Amino acid sequence: MGYVGNTPQSDTVLRLEQRKSFALGLWIRDANGRLLDITGSEFRIVMRKKIPNADPGDGTNLIVNYFATMVDPTGGYCSFYLQAVDLDHPAGEYLYAIVMINEGYSSVVVTGVIDLQPNTEFSSVGETYTGTNVPMALTLDMQGPNVLNVFTGPTLAPGTT
Repeated sequence: MGYVGNTPQSDTVLRLEQRKSFALGLWIRDANGRLLDITGSEFRIVMRKKIPNADPGDGTNLIVNYFATMVDPTGGYCSFYLQAVDLDHPAGEYLYAIVMINEGYSSVVVTGVIDLQPNTEFSSVGETYTGTNVPMALTLDMQGPNVLNVFTGPTLAPGTT
């Protein structure tokens, strides 16, 4: 069944370890599979507990408006580099959303659950991930401001082999 709306058609689960860095790339394509120029756009990720949130300032979010790095905006590619400290929360499920902002218009492009897995190692929580090689990526097929499909799987970042 098809539908029309401003929310992604399906949820995407991110299964992550507590207190471990996570890098995620985003490829943005049009409905015909061509990479879009996302110059001037911003991408943000937020994460919160699975409780109603009445705070308009996002103050109860655990990850608050973490901006993506625009790696190759003319080639439709950006990435998130979450640090271990960003994922230093109790194990469990957390809602998340990735939002695209362009020319004042915002659109939710990915939604789902972060399934934060228990991790017994604590000492590296203060480490800072600075790498540019992103091992995982999502590909988003857009039609105007609406997401048609989200594909998961490994995709190489621009300039990597």
